[in-house]
Amino acid sequence: MALIFNTTVTGDANTDISWKPHRKEIALRGTIFVYGGGGNDFGNGTVTLQASPDGGTTFMDVTDQGGTAVTFGANGISNFELYANADPISGNQVQIRLALAGSTSPTIIYKVFDIT
Repeated sequence: MALIFNTTVTGDANTDISWKPHRKEIALRGTIFVYGGGGNDFGNGTVTLQASPDGGTTFMDVTDQGGTAVTFGANGISNFELYANADPISGNQVQIRLALAGSTSPTIIYKVFDIT
């Protein structure tokens, strides 16, 4: 398992993450840790995991096996699996996003690990 992204956010925003090129026939597997970094932590906000099927132009919510969007309103961990359209020859990368909305003075840490 390799850490591919580590950051702290302090306000509502989208945090885009470019991932390695990947073939659509092989699942891209990862683990996301989302947790408060002190103070007001989530600030009553919600973090939603999203993915782009077209290189970052359009983002859609990632859902679990039950069809529920992967979201965090408190400390949490989630595994996910995506089948990407990235072309390893052209070098296009898979795009995922952590979208934070509805928060007031948050301090949230995002850690994303590649487990493929």
